[in-house]
Formats: sequence, C-alpha cells, structure tokens
Amino acid sequence: AGNMDKPYSAQVQWDAFDPSKAPTLLITELVPNTTNVPGTSSDAYEYIEIYNNTDQPVNFKNYSLYYRYPDKGPSADVEWGAANPDFVIPAQQSVVFWIKNSVNTAYSEEDFNQFYQTNLIPNVTLHSIQSDGMANSGRRALVIKTNTGKEISSAYYDADQTYENGTKSDETKEDKAITYTYPRNGSTMMIKSSSGMETPSPGSILPEQVPSVPVHIELDTVPPTVQDMTKATEADQSNGLELIVDAKDDREVTSVEVFVRSDKQAEFTAHRLTEDY
Repeated sequence: AGNMDKPYSAQVQWDAFDPSKAPTLLITELVPNTTNVPGTSSDAYEYIEIYNNTDQPVNFKNYSLYYRYPDKGPSADVEWGAANPDFVIPAQQSVVFWIKNSVNTAYSEEDFNQFYQTNLIPNVTLHSIQSDGMANSGRRALVIKTNTGKEISSAYYDADQTYENGTKSDETKEDKAITYTYPRNGSTMMIKSSSGMETPSPGSILPEQVPSVPVHIELDTVPPTVQDMTKATEADQSNGLELIVDAKDDREVTSVEVFVRSDKQAEFTAHRLTEDY
C-alpha cells in the first residue's frame, strides 16, 4: 500500500490579550540596508521607527535605544543615544530615528523626506542617531530601555537565517523594511510580521502593528523618594567611588542621575545610575 497523507489539526489555547501588559514603547519598523551614499559602501537612509503605545505623551529623555548582539547577550548592548533626546512622542503616534554615519552627514532631513516621499518634521517626528549603522549580516536586535536599564521592547532580525529547505533568509534586502507587530504574551519582544518584502514607510503605522487599546497611564501626582545608600563619606581621588541610591516611585523609576564635582571643580558632572539588584 502507498503512503497516504492525512490532515492533522491541533488546537492552541491562547490567553486573552491584555492591552495593559503590552510594552509602552514599540519598535514597529527597521530598515537596516538602503541605497548607499554614492561612491561608498555606507547606507544613506537607515532608520528605526518607534510608536508610543500609551494614552499619554512620553518624553524620550527617560529612554534610549540600544544595539544588541544576541550571541553576546544584553551585557554587550551598545547605547545608541538620540542626538537630541529631550523630545515628546504624542500618545499613539510614532517617531523615526535616522541613522547618521560618518559618510551621510551632509544629507539633510529634506533629502530623507524626498527619498521616502514623506513629510516628517525635523526634531519632532524625525530624529537622528550617530552610528555606523545596522549590520546587513548576522543576528542583531534593537532595544528600548529606560535610563535605569529596564528593557521596554526589543526587535530582532537574522540576516543569515537558513530554513529547513536550505533557503537562506534575505531580511536585510536593500531598500526593504522589516516590520513588527506588538507582543501578545506580555513579553517585551516584538513579533516580526514581514521582512525584506515591504516598501519602507517611515512614520506610517498599520493598524495590525499596534494594539487597538493603548496602555492607560494614570496621572503621576506622587513624587518619588530617594535615599542615599552610599557608605563612604570620603574617597581618595585615585580610587573609585561607588554611589548607591535607593530610588522608589509608585509608578516607575525611569531615570536617576547623580551630579558630582570635586572641591577643585566649578561645574557638576551628571552620572546616570542603572538598576542593579
């Protein structure tokens, strides 16, 4: 008797989606490979798109983007700070971060808008990050973290992935987007919805990429509490000084800064503290 193909079905039980558990900031689109600056191998118009998944404005100065090498783990994350991080993302709106490298610095926001046929506003909906850019091979990720180091959301891609039939992925195809939709399981990892197929659309969000109900943010009327836990009161200038602060808030602590100067310095220097317990 010959082999017979029989249909097989399985039922997967999903918990009901809880919009309050979705990340407050989503990475909705990456374009890691674009048309090069003429005469070079450097991409001209790479970008990262971020969406404010809350019902309140979010000031991005309390957050930062990080470039991740998954094989090395989060401890090797490299901060990709915005050139001007003190800006507000309106509720349920997106912003775009254009990667400015050492070669495309002469290109303007008008050039970016002309290339993508958009009308993004500099320092409002279009911002920049100084970096060599996203890799077009290997596994990489972009991550949003608070200034205290808490991971908000992450978007992974793998330009070298090989499927069971031996076909290699082409996620970083030139001038094509990698798009993501929101996590459904309470995690921070974005779900890849397409790669290497869609035309880039910076600043434009599809309904299926974001929850229909945003995360509700209550008005924060209670100030945080800060307690200095540093044991040392004096330190030799040749030795390090560990600063320990217990910062608490009834919502969330997104930024903690300590301003330090010696008796020989006129100005204070700010140091950002990260959560470490």
